Amino acid sequence: MSLKPLSVPALFFFILLTGVSAGMPGGCLSAQTPRVTNERLPDYTELGRFVQFDQWRDLPPQEKAVAIWKFLNGTETGLYPVQGIYEDPDPGPEYPFYDERDVIKVLNVHGHGYCGLLSPTLDGVLAAAGFSDSRIHNMDANKHCVTEVYYDGGWHYFDMDLRGMLYRPDGTVANIREAMTNKELWTNPPRKIEPFYPLDDKAAMFESFAACKLTPMYHWYKNGHTMDFTLRPGERLTRWWQPQGGRWFHPWPNKGGFNLSFLSRKFEQEPRGLKSKHDTWSRWTHGNALFSYSPQLAEGWNDFAQGAYDHSGVRQTSGGIISETEGGYAVFEVKTPYIIVGKVHDLLRKDQIDDGTTVYYRSLGALKVSLSIDNGHSWRAVGGTSYGRTDFIDFTQEVLNTYGYLIRFDFEKTGSGLAELTLNTWAQVAPVSLPRLLAGENRMSFHLGDRYGLPTTVREVRLNLRDPVQLEKYVVTLDADYNPLRHQRKLTGEVVIEVQAKPGTGIKWFTAGGYFNTYIGKKAKRTANEILYSTAGADGPWKSAARSKVPSWVAHWHYGMDEDVMLEAPVDKLWLKYVGKPGVNQIWVYAHCLPEHDMALSVELTHGYQLGEELMEQKFTFDGPGEYTVACPTEPENVYLDLYNPSIRTDE
Repeated sequence: MSLKPLSVPALFFFILLTGVSAGMPGGCLSAQTPRVTNERLPDYTELGRFVQFDQWRDLPPQEKAVAIWKFLNGTETGLYPVQGIYEDPDPGPEYPFYDERDVIKVLNVHGHGYCGLLSPTLDGVLAAAGFSDSRIHNMDANKHCVTEVYYDGGWHYFDMDLRGMLYRPDGTVANIREAMTNKELWTNPPRKIEPFYPLDDKAAMFESFAACKLTPMYHWYKNGHTMDFTLRPGERLTRWWQPQGGRWFHPWPNKGGFNLSFLSRKFEQEPRGLKSKHDTWSRWTHGNALFSYSPQLAEGWNDFAQGAYDHSGVRQTSGGIISETEGGYAVFEVKTPYIIVGKVHDLLRKDQIDDGTTVYYRSLGALKVSLSIDNGHSWRAVGGTSYGRTDFIDFTQEVLNTYGYLIRFDFEKTGSGLAELTLNTWAQVAPVSLPRLLAGENRMSFHLGDRYGLPTTVREVRLNLRDPVQLEKYVVTLDADYNPLRHQRKLTGEVVIEVQAKPGTGIKWFTAGGYFNTYIGKKAKRTANEILYSTAGADGPWKSAARSKVPSWVAHWHYGMDEDVMLEAPVDKLWLKYVGKPGVNQIWVYAHCLPEHDMALSVELTHGYQLGEELMEQKFTFDGPGEYTVACPTEPENVYLDLYNPSIRTDE
């Protein structure tokens, strides 16, 4: 089945209504940020969209909080408990830093955690949903972490890891202090809710809570990661709800004192890989995504012009791209919203993970191949040829557990070049986040544009200040007491970093954030950490992007802070000043870059799903945003969702 969703006049009217093309250069639609949604499910790709789901958007505060909590605990829709998310290669022995707590990553990439990740995730979602105050509590004696949200004049306790909450006799949700002092709320609840602490002895649970001291903690979640991506001509993204070939994010040796023997046995069970520690708590394990990029490089095709990240001294010929001078080069980017993974052969041998990221090419003369995972600040050679031939390189180990890379071909002689190129990049997906089909009529939508309706591409900068080498790549000025191994306040003072737009783009908006140190209790109001920005230079003038607003109830030194900033016009460079008063510990910037030219678009979308034993495929073709319907007479088994942007000739 092939469908053009809207005629040109109707498409123009649709854009006016939705604002999808607002600010798009040239007035044309772009292949940036394609997105598929089902009106019967929330959109996980952005917190603002998720919390606007009509199932809870307009509910009173308590009903909204309960509905969101139940959804995030659901076996079909929610997160599951297991190990942590250890993305940073060297966070040190520092608990606040060594787990990834970006809410969008937890929802879309990983789909799991333990109490110290799941509680901040709920905290972040509730904050986005409009609740005036929320927090998490660390509980010392039982080594647990829970969420509290403020509404209707009081605090209310929700548990994401143990899957429970408690009602008072008047029908309102109890707070954590009541959970620690009123045993009958556990053993003889006036009203139960499902799930209600499955697998746990309720009296013993109360005793474990009663023995604890609470540490209220503020803003332990992060924002900034985006699920936006570019689908270039000649590129395909296929996402599966089920594991594909033993590829998952596996950063062991594990941190945090988890039982490695238990998790090893669990992960060796079929389907092999990451899964919930409780079999019945989620119907999902982990999914996968494959970005496959095979551009047509010869003259007569638009793929190279629209898909190359950067190039110099090359031209297209009938046989491919060739260097016109010595020193010609071509760079291609893979930027995935999902973390790059490979095939895990041995649970305790990270060095044996492979078959995750590969390049196949056919050269036209001598060339060198190199990779960068830091936006081109440094390069590492991975191969090359001294004469024209085909080659295949598995460089999984070079890019494992990152969100993208640059691959560069340096042509050593005039006339050297590339005839063919295929890049395959495997990643991990949280299956709950994918827009699945349900029994009955599924009214689906194909969207374009980031959350501001712009066709941006993202440059990501994440700096762990424990590693001064990372900071050196971006720092312009440093006027601070900086000690990377100091635990709570790595940098006190000011640091200015420079972020450049991608080649051929300008930074239109950005998210700037960081992990900071705070004074606690009544002294919290003295906290004066700040993020400022300038588009004129490293000396300013400066405008504020984010300022500390730490509540007086905070009892822990660590918190996160981040904000979006929309610029008046795209800029080539952006300067950010991080002010540590009392301290800065980590920095993250997501610079959303607006391309100078539009990309042609004709996306082919295919749903693959099973009805009974039969594999069904429904295919639609879009040249802009549109709507479509898929009817399923019975509950389908979603298999894959495929997006393909075909290669384009210059005369099309």
